[in-house]
Amino acid sequence: MRTGSVDFGRDELNSLSRILERYPTSNVLLVTGRASYNEQPLRCHFESLLDKHVVWRYDDFSVNPSLDDLQKGTKIVAELKPDLIIGIGGGSVLDTAKLIRILPNHTQQIEEIIKGMSPIKESKIKLILIPTTAGSGSEATHFAVSYIGKDKYSVASPFLVPDHVILDPALSDSMPSYLTAVTGADALAQAIESYWAVGATEESIDYAAESIIEILQHFEDVIHRPSKQARDKMMLASYLAGKAINITKTTAPHALSYGFTQNHGIPHGHAVMLTLPELLRLNTFTALEALSDKLSYREYPKRVKQLCKLFGKDEPEDVAQYLEVLLDHVGLKRRLRDFDIAFDDLPMLAKSVNTERLNNNPVQLTQRQLLEVLEKIY
Repeated sequence: MRTGSVDFGRDELNSLSRILERYPTSNVLLVTGRASYNEQPLRCHFESLLDKHVVWRYDDFSVNPSLDDLQKGTKIVAELKPDLIIGIGGGSVLDTAKLIRILPNHTQQIEEIIKGMSPIKESKIKLILIPTTAGSGSEATHFAVSYIGKDKYSVASPFLVPDHVILDPALSDSMPSYLTAVTGADALAQAIESYWAVGATEESIDYAAESIIEILQHFEDVIHRPSKQARDKMMLASYLAGKAINITKTTAPHALSYGFTQNHGIPHGHAVMLTLPELLRLNTFTALEALSDKLSYREYPKRVKQLCKLFGKDEPEDVAQYLEVLLDHVGLKRRLRDFDIAFDDLPMLAKSVNTERLNNNPVQLTQRQLLEVLEKIY
C-alpha cells in the first residue's frame, strides 16, 4: 500500500509553502473544524502560507460526519474543482477531507461506497493532511469514518491515503486538558489493540510498541505539566499508533465504543478506554480454546508477555490495574453510570458491537461476555 510523504517537527507548518511547489495547484479547498479552526492561534499564519492560491473552505459538518455532510462536501468539490484539498484539524476533519476527495457527487453512489457496496476510484485531487490533535492517527491510515443514521461505517481504500502529511506539534499546544486526555487515550488504545490484533505483523508490532513507550512516558505530563517535549512526543506516538492500525485494524474496545459515542455522545477516545482494561483481562485470561483460529496457541502468550513488559509489568492484571489508575490520573471517568447510561441500556449496547472490529479481536467473545464487561464497568 502506498504511503505519502511526512514532515515532522515543531513549526513544520512553515514547510507548507515548499510542499505546495511540488503540486501544480491554483484552487485549494480547505477542510477545517468550525470553532476549533477559528480559535486556532496559528490560523492567520497558516492562511498567509496560502496567499498565492485561490482558497475555499468547507467546515459545515458535524463532529461525527454524516451522509448529509459528505453530500454537501462532494457538491462543493464538484462545483469548485479544486486541485488540492488540505485537511487541518482533528480526526473527524481529516476523515471528511479524505472522503470528499474520492466520493462522487451523487447521493446513492455515496451511500453505496460508504456501505462497501461500490468500489472507490482514485482521485486526481491531491491531499495534504495536517492534524491539530494527537490521537486519531487518521493522517496515517487508509480508513475514514462516516455515519448513516446511527450506524458507523469505516471506509477503507488505498486511495484514502494522503499525498503528504505535516506533523507540527505546535498546532496541538492549545488543546484543553480533556481533549488532550481523550485523544491521548485513543492513541494508547489503538497501539494496544494493534499489538494483540489478529492481523498484527512484525512491522505493526514495532510501530505499536514504540507508540506505547512514548505515551506511557509522556501522557500524564502532557495533561498536568504540558511542555513542548510532551506535546511533540504525543503527536509522534499518535502517528505511530495510526501506522500500526493501518496494518492491523482495531479490535473489541473499538468495536464496543461506537454505541457509546453515537447513542450517548461520549467522545471517541474516552469511549474506547472505558472497556479497555476489562477487555485486556478477557484477552489475556480467557482459556486458549477461545483464541482466534488465526493465532498460534504457542506464540500469542509470548506476545501478551511482551506487551506486559512494555508497561514494566509481569502480569496482565497489573497492566489492567495500571490502565484504570492512569484513567483516573488523566481525568477520564471510568463508569458508564457517570454518563447517565441506564443499566437497562447495557444489552442494547452489547448488541450494537461492530462485528468487523470484533472479529479482529484475538479472543472470540460472546454476547454474554460483552454484556458482562459492560456490567463490570457500570
